[in-house]
Amino acid sequence: KAASGAEIAFIAGTQTWTDGANATGAGAIAIRNLNATTGGTLAVNGGDVSMERIKLGALGVLGGGGTLTITGAGSEWTAGTMNGGGTTVIAAGGDMALGGASRKYLGQRTLDVRGSLTDASTGDLVDLEGNAVLNISGTVDIRSDGAWQDYLGGRGTLTINNSGTMLRSVGTGQFEFLDTALNNTGTVEV
Repeated sequence: KAASGAEIAFIAGTQTWTDGANATGAGAIAIRNLNATTGGTLAVNGGDVSMERIKLGALGVLGGGGTLTITGAGSEWTAGTMNGGGTTVIAAGGDMALGGASRKYLGQRTLDVRGSLTDASTGDLVDLEGNAVLNISGTVDIRSDGAWQDYLGGRGTLTINNSGTMLRSVGTGQFEFLDTALNNTGTVEV
């Protein structure tokens, strides 16, 4: 349990969480770098794990084949990687903001947005490094002028299954989803 404004940070090595593990409190679990070459990994293996909020930063890796459910507000993805074949759920009432100027990597993983996801990145892109899936039954708000695309490394694709709302609430430039298939039964608002 972390107090408001506090973090429990994984900055090196691999931390493995299994079915039923959870983190509570007003603080955040942070997965980021120790230095310029070493970062921490949170492997969610086997079953369901939950936490109020996460901060994924430089050289941090969220992986594993299990399901991580984010239940609260204030999660941030400013750099680092999501992969491992599992699922990251942003629960109804929860949110995550993509921000900062650093590249983010989305590998073989499903992002299931039941709450809200806002991309307000100020620089680099989300690099697709595998067959990723973005399920939207909540809201995805694109505020940046960036892209989600296969750029470097392994071949990457994105499948978007939208039954919620995709929108661009601010911005005058261009945002691109490249190497992407869209299955839409919801709303797309530009």
